[in-house]
Amino acid sequence: MSIVQHRRHGTRPADLVVADEAHSAQPGTSAWADFGRKAT
Repeated sequence: MSIVQHRRHGTRPADLVVADEAHSAQPGTSAWADFGRKAT
């Protein structure tokens, strides 16, 4: 419902941020790189 309300107030599609690698709040997976490996 919040998306519909946001669009109803006249937001242009050009003003919206597209979720991609440059605009992601998701952390990377590098912390898992050594998961399951045996210590040497």
